[in-house]
Amino acid sequence: MNDTSRFNSDTKSDGRRLRSIRSREMIKAAIHDLIYSGNYSPRATDIAEKTQLSIRTVFRNIDDMDSLSREIASDVENQVLPIYLKPYKTTTWREQLNELVRNRCEIYEKIFPMRVSLSLRRFRSEYLRATYERIFELERASLQTILPNPILEDDITFAALNSLISTITWINLRLNLNYNAQKSQDILQYQVNCLVKQFE
Repeated sequence: MNDTSRFNSDTKSDGRRLRSIRSREMIKAAIHDLIYSGNYSPRATDIAEKTQLSIRTVFRNIDDMDSLSREIASDVENQVLPIYLKPYKTTTWREQLNELVRNRCEIYEKIFPMRVSLSLRRFRSEYLRATYERIFELERASLQTILPNPILEDDITFAALNSLISTITWINLRLNLNYNAQKSQDILQYQVNCLVKQFE
């Protein structure tokens, strides 16, 4: 193969690679948009219509759906991790618990469509299951760091709090009961107040 032929071959190969990267990014963006518009498990035809890509191109990419899901899950983690790790502005455990509730509600509202979608897929993906469990442990640990010993030593109260301040509760309030974000936060805060009142 002469230099001109090799150059043309390399150029074609680079062009195909760039088109493939562009198509993948378009598919990721379409999946994100479809999920946030309420289509929690988009089909290939939905993605093709959204991106205007051929169904063949979409199928070629979503054959690697686990890899796409990893990238989307990683994007979600990167978006919310700074809120989880944000330092508290208050000093008492009771004030910090209120802050934690507000921060969690902010996180859950940002990610709840994506969390519903990834929850549907997590039992089919070891990576997504591990991500789900990692976030669960982070939520549990962040709650443990601010609560006084009497609550930590009361297994039932701690488990009730941990379960209450969870994405599952948020999804139930927002999706199943159809409350708006503010009312959902008010309900969650009220339940937390009732649970910890005896420890104040």
